[in-house]
Amino acid sequence: MLKVLCSRFFAYLFLGTLALTWANPVWATPVGSFDGTPIILIDGDGDADTKITLLSASTSLTFGYYLNGGSTFTPFAGIDSFNDRDVLDLAVQDGASIYRASGDLADPTYSLGMDFGGDVSTGTFFSQEPLPTWMNTYYSSLTVTWVLPNQSSLTSVNFALSGNGDGMAPVPEPASLILMGSGLAGLGLWRWKRSKTA
Repeated sequence: MLKVLCSRFFAYLFLGTLALTWANPVWATPVGSFDGTPIILIDGDGDADTKITLLSASTSLTFGYYLNGGSTFTPFAGIDSFNDRDVLDLAVQDGASIYRASGDLADPTYSLGMDFGGDVSTGTFFSQEPLPTWMNTYYSSLTVTWVLPNQSSLTSVNFALSGNGDGMAPVPEPASLILMGSGLAGLGLWRWKRSKTA
């Protein structure tokens, strides 16, 4: 009887997780400072582009990005224009090595911190496209602090957005995937336990 109840519990947990995942995907809301993460750009003033200005950077390094999950490193030109909802994976080139923001946690040889500033009020948002449901604020400036293996000190890079209402935000991890993963883990544990008793 207990085995039947346990099996039903884990089956319902798994099915409920799947239903929540596909019926109503929920995204974690970003808060505070971050480790390395890609950023999403918001065209808040509806002028069909989002301009990022590289305010300050070290001259011995090349700062750039990978656009929308691509594999091409593109150096910043000073003032760069992007489309609404473009996703940038910030990167820095030090000689032959390129370090990506998204690789920060997986590679212990370097690290970076991202501090977003200048909350943009959603009241200044004029774009025809609605804001993502997970986003209750986004930012007009970003300071990235890189700690690289061949550099003796921290390297800070400052970015700002020039358009009224334009902004950026860290790309969050989907909470629904975490929920689904916990359901799958529970199902796996149940099957493992069941195989040990059989």
